Amino acid sequence: MTEHESKAHASPPQKRPFSVTLLGILVLSYTTLYWMRFYEAVSNWDFLSTLLAYPPPIYFVITGLLWGLVGLVICWSLWSGKAWAPKATWIAMTAFTLLYWIDRLAFANHNAWMPRIPFMLAFCLVFYAIALWSLTRKNTKQFFRG
Repeated sequence: MTEHESKAHASPPQKRPFSVTLLGILVLSYTTLYWMRFYEAVSNWDFLSTLLAYPPPIYFVITGLLWGLVGLVICWSLWSGKAWAPKATWIAMTAFTLLYWIDRLAFANHNAWMPRIPFMLAFCLVFYAIALWSLTRKNTKQFFRG
């Protein structure tokens, strides 16, 4: 059988489930925010240097770049149906959530941030619920198996 004949007999690519599209858009939204963080930290380095002693501006540059890159990889893997995407998504989400809360507790202005804790907890729970719903659906599991 020639390569052309084997491609003709191969099953058509599976359609991406809506739940994966939704999760990908959510991840892309976070990714965009962190690319903006990176850009703003680089663009406003001098201002941040005079405004903040701790954390230094490099912290915002590194975290923006790190989560921007991780987010792009996760988005691409979800969108293209890579078999490792669900596990990578859970690992990245867990690391992101832990580091987010450490960041808030270590660096945020507690008087300004404390009233937002209930909202941010709810937001984290909704994010996890969407991921759980998306990644545990039967059609999603089939999509990632190829």
